[in-house]
Amino acid sequence: MLKPKRGFSTVLQSRNFRLLWTDQILSQLSYNMVNFALIIWVERLTHSSIMTALLAVTIFTAPLLFGVFAGVAVDLFDRRKIMLLANIFWALGVLFLVVIKEQLFLVLLITFIINCIDQF
Repeated sequence: MLKPKRGFSTVLQSRNFRLLWTDQILSQLSYNMVNFALIIWVERLTHSSIMTALLAVTIFTAPLLFGVFAGVAVDLFDRRKIMLLANIFWALGVLFLVVIKEQLFLVLLITFIINCIDQF
């Protein structure tokens, strides 16, 4: 018995897949743009390569610490709700960064939080 052919074009015909793929592309693009802007922001704020490196550590530590837990949470709970809430909280965190732009400790803390949220 022959199985029906399933290829990439079949997957692209699914509206839900295209929406999910678009969300991932836009989320990753915005995530990386914000992190790049934060690196420039902290460097210009402090003129310190150590503080810029500390920001990079906060950016890259979150996925290491929370990636596994996020994967389990996404498997246990409704993915749509998790994605929606993560995007909302991520946007609020970025907006909060604009308000606290001169307070380095809070910038580092919020950066860590939004990178934790991005794992979901």
